[in-house]
Amino acid sequence: MTIDFNDGGGGSAELPDQVTSGERTAGTETDLRSFSPADVAAMATIHGPGGTPTAAGVSFSPVGGLSATNVQDMGAELDSEKISNSALGVTVESFAGAASQLEAEAGLVTAKRTWSPERINQAIQALAPARPVDFVSNVDSSTILGRATAGNGPSEELTAAQVRTLINVENGATADQTDAEIEAAYNAQVSVISQAEAEAGTSTVVRRWTAQRVAQAIAALGGGGGGSFALPTRNDDSTETVPVTTDTRVSITTATITKTLPTSPTDGVFVAITLDAVTAGTGRVTISRGGTNTIDWKGVQINSVVLAEVGDRVVFCFDGDNGRWRLVYDGIKGPYLHARRITSDQTMTANTYDLVEWNQALVDYHGILDTSTNVGRITPTIPGVYLLEPVLTTENQINGIRELKTMNLYVNGSSEVWGSVSQFSDSEHQKENFSYEVNGSSDYLEIYYRAYSQDHVLFAYNAGTNRRTEMRVRRIK
Repeated sequence: MTIDFNDGGGGSAELPDQVTSGERTAGTETDLRSFSPADVAAMATIHGPGGTPTAAGVSFSPVGGLSATNVQDMGAELDSEKISNSALGVTVESFAGAASQLEAEAGLVTAKRTWSPERINQAIQALAPARPVDFVSNVDSSTILGRATAGNGPSEELTAAQVRTLINVENGATADQTDAEIEAAYNAQVSVISQAEAEAGTSTVVRRWTAQRVAQAIAALGGGGGGSFALPTRNDDSTETVPVTTDTRVSITTATITKTLPTSPTDGVFVAITLDAVTAGTGRVTISRGGTNTIDWKGVQINSVVLAEVGDRVVFCFDGDNGRWRLVYDGIKGPYLHARRITSDQTMTANTYDLVEWNQALVDYHGILDTSTNVGRITPTIPGVYLLEPVLTTENQINGIRELKTMNLYVNGSSEVWGSVSQFSDSEHQKENFSYEVNGSSDYLEIYYRAYSQDHVLFAYNAGTNRRTEMRVRRIK
């Protein structure tokens, strides 16, 4: 709307139309317009880098008993009534024309002016203070706003150093490091262990290890490949408790001996025992568990183990929490058995499984074959998987009949592994291969033979007549 003023001479004058929303947003209109403080504030929000200044000559103090503070609100109250110059307190002539761009941007002229949206925008751009961060709509590129100063306050343009401090990132850090860069950084921080440290085994400082340093540490401190175990060497052929942290090397010169492991050792101590030489006796060293501790042989609990061949070697480490001597190195080559049925033939009953009585041990370092009480019984002394390879020579036919025959492996008195069923033939020989895992203490193995309809003869070994009743047994795992 337009407010008419009495100019005192009987004529009238008009204030410009009120600025529109579109003109406020564009900020480019050059025709004169009327502005309320709210209009100016709206333009400041849209265009300015700053706050909401008040342009001179736009707002008024309430006059003539009215509540309005600007010309437009006066119009709403007076409904187009004319107001006298004296009542308004200002004459149209007191507006000294439109503000120039220079005056708008300087902000120093006190004379009343009329303002266009363009001039308002120019004044805002030139004079408005820095806008709080909540109102920022445009910032320069590569600029981060924040606050490094303590306490609350206006936002600040942060330096690179301040940004790094706020996000806790070191100078030069990158988010796309290559494998080589990561390796170089780690290597610069963690050094390679020295030979002295590796062989001493006492340093608690974190180090990098090479294969060479690992080998040096093993050679100096631990049991492992090739039987190397660097403990003080002690020659001992007596029957006594094995000293801890010592490599006891035994040379048997009189008879078989028994060595007992310590009964109350410190947790984590090592014991190594090696059979160096055999000059007399059967040449076996029995290692007994010691007290209530057991020998943990790859998960199987046993009470003793036998070294029977020169070069046999074992290394144990004591597990105090469980009361066990744990095997850490198995350097035992056996057990190995080569047995035969000799001297006399053995009669086998028809349609019955009969035990094959091996009564001679050509090679039996560990003494696993019984040739006196339970003749033919094999009791392995070390846990593991054993391979049995029996060969039997029997009559090739009985009363002109070539009947069926079979051979089975019995474990602890019961048939466990069935052999193939074959027919008597002119070759006379029957061969089987059996494998079975035993506990190294109570388990025993036997070979049983059966012909299905008639008694027959199992021939004793005789190379001259090609009778090959013999068997080989060995630990394979």
